[in-house]
Amino acid sequence: DMLLASKEVFSARDVERYAKLCYGDNATPEMIEAIRRTDGRARVFLSRSMMRGEGGDQRMIVEQATVPVALVNGEHDPMIRLSYVANLNCGTLWDGHTIVLENAGHAAFRDAPNRFNALLLRFAADCETWRGSVEMPAAARTA
Repeated sequence: DMLLASKEVFSARDVERYAKLCYGDNATPEMIEAIRRTDGRARVFLSRSMMRGEGGDQRMIVEQATVPVALVNGEHDPMIRLSYVANLNCGTLWDGHTIVLENAGHAAFRDAPNRFNALLLRFAADCETWRGSVEMPAAARTA
């Protein structure tokens, strides 16, 4: 819900709706409080910059990546279209496909931490193997 995500001032109902949108039924009182006290100008700034096309072109970045890319999304993430992400043309896509975690939403790492962390560990190990099998670009060596 881009209209909600771009509002500067949240009512109590907006806070609850936004928490549900982002975290489903897994929003803790601390998460809800963080949403409530977030400076609404940040939401406005982010949404306006997205509408103007500012920032990195995420599709281009993924499709032109020269390093392994893992795309992990929650099955119930309301912020993305899974079919769009699944059809990105990424030659370095890890495991050759996007990964969708069942029963997870926008914050898949919170909704399914054991499954997410297992994937992250396997991805990191595969990246280490990949790193050792190719020459790193000069910019990466100095980082």
